[in-house]
Amino acid sequence: MAPIVDGVSHGVAGHRRCREMARTLLVQAATVMFAGAAALALQVQTRQPQAAQPDTSAVTPERVELGRAIFHGQGTCFACHGQKLEGSQIAPTLMPP
Repeated sequence: MAPIVDGVSHGVAGHRRCREMARTLLVQAATVMFAGAAALALQVQTRQPQAAQPDTSAVTPERVELGRAIFHGQGTCFACHGQKLEGSQIAPTLMPP
C-alpha cells in the first residue's frame, strides 16, 4: 500500500495529478484545434474569388437620366426605396456598399 502523506496516499495524489495533467492537455489541444479552424476559415474567406464587376461601357449619361426619370416618375420606385435610395421597411437600399 502507498504511504500516506498529509492525509492523502501517494496513489490518490498521483491519480489526481494525472487527471489534472490530462485535463490541461485536453484544453490545450482544443485551443490549438479552434485556432487552426479559425485560421483556415480566414484563409477560405480571403481565397474566394471577387464578384465580376458589371460592364459599364454601355451606360451613357442619357441612359442614367432616363433611369432617374423612371425611378422618380412613372415607375414610382422612390415611394418604397426613398428619394435618396436609402430604402425603407418594405424595400432595400439601392446605395452601393
